[in-house]
Amino acid sequence: MANVMRSLLLWLTLLASPAIAQMPQFLKPTLVPLESLLSASTSLPVKASLIFREGSKTYGYPHHLEVFLRLENTTNSDVYWYANSVEDIEAELLDSAGKPVLHPPSACSIMSNAYIYMLPQGSRFDWLISSSGISMWGSDLKKNYALMVGIQGWLIPIDSVHSYSLRIRLRGIPRVTSEKEAKGMPKETLLEISPTQLETTSKPLPLLQSQR
Repeated sequence: MANVMRSLLLWLTLLASPAIAQMPQFLKPTLVPLESLLSASTSLPVKASLIFREGSKTYGYPHHLEVFLRLENTTNSDVYWYANSVEDIEAELLDSAGKPVLHPPSACSIMSNAYIYMLPQGSRFDWLISSSGISMWGSDLKKNYALMVGIQGWLIPIDSVHSYSLRIRLRGIPRVTSEKEAKGMPKETLLEISPTQLETTSKPLPLLQSQR
């Protein structure tokens, strides 16, 4: 807070100076509102990435692609958040041209609840965000991977799976340690992962290791 106030006072001093007043309009610095400066911090201060592997369970499909959201806490404190592992995970599949891929004809029935999550300092969590309960229809399921994340599902041709990428956005409530504390609070975007190219491997994930 002290650093923000000092920065704000510095900008006010600069804007009031004669040198700034004589500048062309397009060169003048823009004063950012104080509330924007205070809310600029990351909601979920973790390193996030995606990991893909061929599913050990098919969920009724000949081929299934599992998606893990890898979260790494490199801060000096535990990280808490409240989220629904199905409804609060927004996914978008993009083709090689970067355009959204349409969903096949499908039906969805998924039971889910929101929970408090805690990532200890110096730890890593490989969070399986693939879901089941989505029935999709295609011309030849044996030639496609079933990809299901949140309430979204796609059938991806096996021979061109690497030409697709997945974008993930996690919504929830940060910095709450109980459901009672989270009650009535609005959800926000906790993190967003830019489009990540799909990979396929059947190798198990490496063991979790503490970074402390």
